[in-house]
Amino acid sequence: MGAMPGDLGDRDPQTMLRRWRAADGVRRQARWVDLVGTPGNAAPRAFPLFGTADVRRAVGVPDRWLRRRLAEGRIVALARGRFVCVPDGAGAGWQPDAIEVGWLLAAARFGRRAPYISGLSAAAIHHACEPPRGEVHVTVPAQTRPVALDALGVTVTFHQRRETRIKDVPPLGTDPARTTEGPILLVFGGELGDWLATTRAQTLLDLCHSPLRTGDPSEARRAIARLRAVVDHRTVRITARGQRRLAAAARYFELRA
Repeated sequence: MGAMPGDLGDRDPQTMLRRWRAADGVRRQARWVDLVGTPGNAAPRAFPLFGTADVRRAVGVPDRWLRRRLAEGRIVALARGRFVCVPDGAGAGWQPDAIEVGWLLAAARFGRRAPYISGLSAAAIHHACEPPRGEVHVTVPAQTRPVALDALGVTVTFHQRRETRIKDVPPLGTDPARTTEGPILLVFGGELGDWLATTRAQTLLDLCHSPLRTGDPSEARRAIARLRAVVDHRTVRITARGQRRLAAAARYFELRA
């Protein structure tokens, strides 16, 4: 799991991001067609995550097809009716990253632009804490019930936050340019494709805003302390002002004192 690769040089980051996403969409469509063997069938929007209904639309009767693909090791069952395509070159017994799967579950409902990894799950991505045991945190635009992924031993918890505007940029080795818009997200590329997570500064602000939503307030406080050591406090102040999270910023600056 890592940030989207590539040296953008003097090229416009947003243009490069759009091109990269378009190419990623072409690759996902080609893999889906190869998996189901029916050209012209559109890939599920969260592919390589897919469900029984997606297979039914592509091949008709899904049961035999699913049994065969599971036996071949081309797909992995995550929970009843939910599957993921095994990446090319994966070894025997491969299991997907729970954070990537959690984001894809949200993308299946809300599209690939709205959901993002947040809270302690985002803090873990930034090496501020260990991944929350048995849980993945994803922020989505509307209330969504948790989803248990039995095969991975985790539950995906969804936090509702309706955004007026999302700013996402390819990572350039540091947090993106300071802005009053939010949330500020980074694009990551993993085994299952690209996905979104909050930057270090955004993660810090979110944890200060609502540590209880993480399920582990003490771990949230430890993650805040670690993020505080690497985040530019001016970025936190500007972001908090733009997102009207002044109380969260006040708690952050109290902790810095």
